[in-house]
Amino acid sequence: MTDGDMSGTLYSQPFISTVHMDLIYSLSIQAFITGSPNGSMRLQVCVDQNNLGDNSKWADMPGSTKLVAGASNQIFWNIADQGYMTFRVAYVPSSGSGLLSLIVEGKGT
Repeated sequence: MTDGDMSGTLYSQPFISTVHMDLIYSLSIQAFITGSPNGSMRLQVCVDQNNLGDNSKWADMPGSTKLVAGASNQIFWNIADQGYMTFRVAYVPSSGSGLLSLIVEGKGT
């Protein structure tokens, strides 16, 4: 994702690797935030690859919620031993606005 509008609820596109996710054992996600948004950001996971467009099929990853408070900053997640088919980043605003860009890196066998 590049320059996602953080003035409203925002979902990144699902990350689906060109290799099977079951071969990826570690993920790193870095979020770059500009502007002055306030809200919360979290990772969501899905194991039903046939219904990625259905928001009810996505679940929040426990412990992944990060607060976004004001000035430009970065958020980072490092996930080991993942076992889901895909994931996405979700942002819910409380005030302000800004832009969100993501970089995702996966390592596997």
